[in-house]
Amino acid sequence: MAQISGSEVLHTEMASLKPAEKTLLLVEDDRALAEGLAFTLQQSGYSVTIAASRAEALAFQRRCVFTVCILDIGLPDGDGFSVCRHIRAAGDTAVLFLSAREEEVHVVRGLELGADDYLVKPFRVGELLARVAAVLRRRSGSHDNGEVIQSGGIVLNLKTGRVRQDGNEVFLTPTEYRLLATLMKQQDAIVPRERLLDALWDSQGRVVEENTLSVNIRRLRQKVEKDPERSRRIETIRGVGYRWIG
Repeated sequence: MAQISGSEVLHTEMASLKPAEKTLLLVEDDRALAEGLAFTLQQSGYSVTIAASRAEALAFQRRCVFTVCILDIGLPDGDGFSVCRHIRAAGDTAVLFLSAREEEVHVVRGLELGADDYLVKPFRVGELLARVAAVLRRRSGSHDNGEVIQSGGIVLNLKTGRVRQDGNEVFLTPTEYRLLATLMKQQDAIVPRERLLDALWDSQGRVVEENTLSVNIRRLRQKVEKDPERSRRIETIRGVGYRWIG
């Protein structure tokens, strides 16, 4: 699990790297932070490659296959948004933004580009490790066999459209079902309100209002949460969207 950075970008060792369950690209121009994070990630079993710029990140991405990319926004030769866009167009690597930019506009933009998660600096290392693990868990398909999604006692059958909680059937409206399916397919990831509204676009082509989304989230919580007032499964990310906690 060698750490690689800077001028090592063209090493043939990396060019021959094969996909692995814990292969991670860390794009961060703060060398001290990058090396500290790489050490911690390596101690947790990740094979880490460091890129200090947009150009290095894209060069690594062209030559190697990564399961996860931790991506800063502010880079010396561009921004992380363009790197995310390139990664999304090229393959199925998961993307987690790690940035000091906490403004809602940046969070929303990152998620709309297809990022799996967004964590603001300063951050707790334990939380970062948990977020990366959650991304890998989603990507592994261990909770979704293509027809059935299981999470936290909830079993959603995409083929039959039936939902069970602890063995008992849960009766949902079509709108509630589409909302639950969208959230559970993106388990542990933030789903922007705009993406949920797109998923809830009704069968007659009428736009679903934001107030309708909030009402259906509340009703869904009443059906799948043991304590709807203290939601443990559907987390509200204020100003951004929602997250299903697996």
